[in-house]
Amino acid sequence: MLATGLTVVVPALNEADRLAATVEQVDEVAGQICGDYEIVIVNDGSTDRTPEIADNLAADRPHARVIHFETSQGVGAGFRAGLNAAAFEKISLVPGDNAFTRAALSNTFAAARKADMVVSYRENMETRTAIRRVLSIICTWMMRIAIGAPLRDAHSLYVWPVACARAVNAPQDYRYHLVTLAGLFRQRLTYVEVPAPLEPSADANSSVMRLSVVTSLGFAVLGLIARRLFAGLSIIGDPSYRHRE
Repeated sequence: MLATGLTVVVPALNEADRLAATVEQVDEVAGQICGDYEIVIVNDGSTDRTPEIADNLAADRPHARVIHFETSQGVGAGFRAGLNAAAFEKISLVPGDNAFTRAALSNTFAAARKADMVVSYRENMETRTAIRRVLSIICTWMMRIAIGAPLRDAHSLYVWPVACARAVNAPQDYRYHLVTLAGLFRQRLTYVEVPAPLEPSADANSSVMRLSVVTSLGFAVLGLIARRLFAGLSIIGDPSYRHRE
């Protein structure tokens, strides 16, 4: 049986300049809020100093450990590795590029006790480029249709129940997030939304902006919408979803 607490997965691909700051902040915030927790750093086949830095961070922190991939397998594979190894009942993922503020981590981790899952929203998207903001809006609106819930943001920080997430067969790339989120909503879990402010970092650091990634995410959401339509479910709203304040 999983213990009460939080597993935080920190995937990192060539994040030598940002991984330490990310892990240090996660460790500090989780230590203050979560009680029992662990940090699973996933080195996604990095070719810079990320593997060495990850090992050093884990050596200095009793709550941290590292999973090394020999070659890059994608953020979804990193999440799945952390999910399979999780010792606690709830799981979160914090990107190793230090994209989220301390307040974002604090809000998200603290809300884990309020509902089955936490779905955060990036409240300062003006720090990102116009194209990034437009893509985020389109993705969120498509996910609203796909799951029938009025989410503010479909691709931000989260906390999910480990047992329920393990039951979702998600791809091992960027699509994992949207597919898993839809699968969890199908399980009729309660959810709460909290703000997750971003650090003012450049979009150039994010590989999600590649055309191939954006295209695959779009097709993934269209597939989720088609599944809902074929099931004869409403795409306007689903009153059975239970949102908590």
